[in-house]
Amino acid sequence: MKVLLIRPPIYSKSLEYPNGPRFGLPVSLLYLAAMLEREHIDVSIYDALIDFDWENIKRDENGYYHIGSSWQAFVQKVLAYEPTLVGITNPFSDFAAYAVRAAEEIKASEPQIITVIGGPHPTSCPESFFSKTEAIDYVVRGEGEVTFVELLHSLSNGKSIDKVAGITFRDGWQIRSNPSREFIKYLDGLPLPSYHLVPMEDYFKRVKAGFPSRFSFEYPGSEREVSIITSRGCPYQCIFCGNHLHMGRQWRYHSVDYVLKHMELLISRYKVHHFHIEDDNIALNVRRFEQLLDGIKERKWDISWDTPNGIRADRLTNGLLRKIKASGCTYLIIGIESGNQMVLNNIIKKSLNLKEVIKTVTVSKKIHLDIHGFYVVGFPGEGNEEIKDTFRFAKN
Repeated sequence: MKVLLIRPPIYSKSLEYPNGPRFGLPVSLLYLAAMLEREHIDVSIYDALIDFDWENIKRDENGYYHIGSSWQAFVQKVLAYEPTLVGITNPFSDFAAYAVRAAEEIKASEPQIITVIGGPHPTSCPESFFSKTEAIDYVVRGEGEVTFVELLHSLSNGKSIDKVAGITFRDGWQIRSNPSREFIKYLDGLPLPSYHLVPMEDYFKRVKAGFPSRFSFEYPGSEREVSIITSRGCPYQCIFCGNHLHMGRQWRYHSVDYVLKHMELLISRYKVHHFHIEDDNIALNVRRFEQLLDGIKERKWDISWDTPNGIRADRLTNGLLRKIKASGCTYLIIGIESGNQMVLNNIIKKSLNLKEVIKTVTVSKKIHLDIHGFYVVGFPGEGNEEIKDTFRFAKN
């Protein structure tokens, strides 16, 4: 079986950051490809999002920019790989239409190609895709590394898919969802992402042109940025966060040695200078986090890093913040969410004491570590005075 993993082109109303396109690496596809390569499955990655002529980009009649290859060129490129099966990533809800369009374009040109879609959005509402189109054959839910491999083995060997946990599919006139798969507990069992399957320099060029995957303070070489994930899941009960739907509430992590090996690969082979650590809760195990920071400092790497998904203020002691600063952190984003304690406790179940936020920010300012904060206003049950409290807290 010949597999092609795809990130489709998108449409964008703006070309200006942060509302414009972002060209970060397709991390999920890199992990999937690594699993397939380990299983000796012929796999390629086609990232249509970065495959276009930036100099000649224009708005369409609806005022949108088409970011990526044209749909005609997309189909031609896909067919040139001669895939048996294509896997399409759909990370965000507002990108769902592009994933559907990609599957429809492929099926219209070559109906025999098997189409599979995966990612956070299809994980949360898999059945919806089968009501939107007949061009999608399977949805892989949750973590895809093991599920996708099992599905491929079943299809290539002509075996029943009834026991492949974590998939949704059309069975005649019915839509069936097999039981969910348990989350991967031993993350070190996963191979390092297959960076050699994508044009790394093209991503760095996009960032240098002003389109980073994440916000970062710019400095010479900062365009050589990569997102990495050192742990998955989060045990907290924050009601506004949907990450538990696809990563679960059980916190699982790579060993420090695995993470440092991963970073060493990116630094030595691809000259990466900046790391976006995308964990949902990297500091949950403070001892492990400190060991990682110590490992970075001991190696004397000329790098910087940040936490674009946020970090809990109540996990950050004075000593830990100083280690964070010394290891090359350019800034921390703290998940504050509200400046009103009642909203945090009773409405969004954040379980965060605002006094801990003040303490963390005070120490950070003292050691010249830049801090950003996440805030949300307009929660159901939140009134105008609570919203004003959040603005007052943010200003302070």
